Amino acid sequence: MQIRWYQKILEKDIDAVNGAGGKRESKTRLLNIVMQLRKCCNHPYLFEGAEPGPPYTTDEHIIDNSGKMVMLDKLLKRMRAQNSRVLIFSQMSRQLDILEDYCVFRDYQYCRIDGSTAHEDRITAIDEYNKPGSEKFIFLLTTRAGGLGINLTTADIVVLYDSDWNPQADLQAMDRAHRIGQTKQVMVFRFVTENAIEEKVLERAAQKLRLDQLVIQQGRSQQQAKAAANKDELLSMIQHGADLVFKGGKEKEANISQNMTEDDIDAILKRGEERTAELNARYAKLGLDDLQKFTSDSAYEWNGENFAAIKKPSIGANWINPAKRERKEQSYGIDNYYRTVLTSGNKAADTKPKAPRAPKQVNVLEHQFYPPRLVELQDRETAYFRASNIRLGTYSIS
Repeated sequence: MQIRWYQKILEKDIDAVNGAGGKRESKTRLLNIVMQLRKCCNHPYLFEGAEPGPPYTTDEHIIDNSGKMVMLDKLLKRMRAQNSRVLIFSQMSRQLDILEDYCVFRDYQYCRIDGSTAHEDRITAIDEYNKPGSEKFIFLLTTRAGGLGINLTTADIVVLYDSDWNPQADLQAMDRAHRIGQTKQVMVFRFVTENAIEEKVLERAAQKLRLDQLVIQQGRSQQQAKAAANKDELLSMIQHGADLVFKGGKEKEANISQNMTEDDIDAILKRGEERTAELNARYAKLGLDDLQKFTSDSAYEWNGENFAAIKKPSIGANWINPAKRERKEQSYGIDNYYRTVLTSGNKAADTKPKAPRAPKQVNVLEHQFYPPRLVELQDRETAYFRASNIRLGTYSIS
């Protein structure tokens, strides 16, 4: 379902995805596409009409239709067996609604805080989660809700369901378990959809962290760093992995299966650690000039200069062809066509007699001074028509 919805979002604005608009393309339109793709990476039920129903039921389909939910379900079962306690962060409050339904379905005790939670309810939820012997297993939070006043040191597992554009928001989310009074080792799991836009969001967050280390922490904050993504960068994020979505095949088979085993989880976690170490090592070597250019994905760029052969990009170079349209199977046999035409054109073939047409009724008004004889003839004609149709059996009087 996720692949199908991801493909639908790209096909809806395929001209913008392929960059056919050029400089005339609106940045707002690209940002909207980015947001819809990120929603699809989280859970397809965030879109109206994706969830099967009515009636809407909470069943295994809420887990099977999202790769992240499959991974989260297996991970929480392992953490529950280890007597760990979990914090789950997401940027979208509607995603927390889906996670609430999941917690009720799996019979997990939970608390929740988002931007609409009142101050008294927030304090009550934190105290109930932190009290000794608490049965609350999961704490659901939005990434930017609460701020520095949340102390959840009783939890030792942090799950970042999706990544924020600003890496400082994710670091602050992790810090809610890294407080004074923490006695256990805290582990952080970040969910990233492979070959999708979330990989580019994570790369951009890593670049910002490295830039923060070079500029702010070394006292060079007077140099302005570019923060907002331009249209070209947004377009490259949208196009990342789009060709694999349309091709299908092995890429679809590589997705997380609902029949995942414990060995599969260990392999995914180990691969995630390797990818994280690779990402950190990649940006740890870059200098300030490179980091100020957020598009430095090429190995030919160094110190702000591109040593690759300069070629004018053409529209057809990275053109993404949409998937083949699914058409309903229809019979266009030539024999059937001529049989229908000949039958409809032959009057002798129409054996069913047509019903006689009713006589035309003239609306007689007093100010028009029609002769009374006309009204009498019209009534007689109508009565004769009704009597004839009653004898033929084609007219019924209610």
